[in-house]
Amino acid sequence: LTATSAITLNAWHHIALVRNTSTLTFYVDGVANGSASSQGAAQESNNEPVAIGANREATQYSMRGYMSNMRYTVGQALYTSDFIPANCTVTTTSQGATASNVKFIGGTNTSSVTSFPTAATTISVGTGSPTASSRTPMGTGAVYFDDNEGLSVPASSDINIADNDFSMECWFKTASGAS
Repeated sequence: LTATSAITLNAWHHIALVRNTSTLTFYVDGVANGSASSQGAAQESNNEPVAIGANREATQYSMRGYMSNMRYTVGQALYTSDFIPANCTVTTTSQGATASNVKFIGGTNTSSVTSFPTAATTISVGTGSPTASSRTPMGTGAVYFDDNEGLSVPASSDINIADNDFSMECWFKTASGAS
C-alpha cells in the first residue's frame, strides 16, 4: 500500500494505517491516501514480532526520522473516513479508542526509547541504537531512527492482528538526508 501524496521532508505528519473489515486505508494528516483490499491474516502467526522503524531484519525499508505518539490498536478501526489528527498526546481512550484494544502507546518519552507507558508486552531495541528525543509536534517525547535502527515488539497473541480490524498510528517527521 502506497500513499498517493508525497511526505514533506523535515515536517511532522500524522500517519495512520487502518483496517476496517476488508479494507486497508493509509491516512496522511487525516486524509485517506490510498487503500487496498485486505483479506485474511495480516500476520503469519503469533510467532511474528512487530518491528518499528525498520523491518524485522533491518536490511531494507528502514527510516531516518522521528516517530512520536505511536499507538497500536487491535480489534478496532479508529478512523473510517477523513479526520482531523489530534494535536495532543494519544491515550488509551482518545479518538474513540477502547482501552482494552490499545496494545501499546510509545514514543512519548524524552529519555528512553523503550519506555512505553501502555504496552501489552516489553518493547526492546531490535537493531542499532535509536535515541530518545524531545523534538515532537506536541511537547512529548519521540524516538529518532537513523537508518537500520528499530524497536522490536515480541510476538504474542495480544499483539497479533490476525484478521481483526486494527489501527496503527504515529506522528512522523523525516530527517535531513532521508528519502
